[in-house]
Amino acid sequence: MAWVNPIYDRTIQDVEYVRENRANSAYFKGAMNYVDWQRITGNIHHIHGMLVSQGYIVPAMTCKTSWTLGEVYFEQEITKIRTDLNTLKSVESWVVTPNVPNLPYNYFITINIVEEILWRLELFLTNQKEETIYSGEINSGENDFT
Repeated sequence: MAWVNPIYDRTIQDVEYVRENRANSAYFKGAMNYVDWQRITGNIHHIHGMLVSQGYIVPAMTCKTSWTLGEVYFEQEITKIRTDLNTLKSVESWVVTPNVPNLPYNYFITINIVEEILWRLELFLTNQKEETIYSGEINSGENDFT
């Protein structure tokens, strides 16, 4: 799945704006909808793919990736998201991230934490991939004794 930049800077003002301007569909930063769940679960699967491509052995992700308008978000689906986040964090345990929040995921601060975890993991993996040195690629100051 393609990486979609997470939103982890929601504020109470964003939430209040949505409450006061429900008709303005151009600004939904303060409200959770299927687009947010699609981004979060897509990013979970993206990070999983990055880990696998870098040689990590990671269990399959269980959260769904196709959310639709008007869909009811069942606790079991949100629990899968939490489980998958914990799995990704356990593989990259040295990455400094907040703890995966407990349910329910219905408060803007909680969702900010979820998306910040994904952002930090993706940033770490991208930087790690760019800094990988493969055998035989560094020759500075080496002598060939053949």
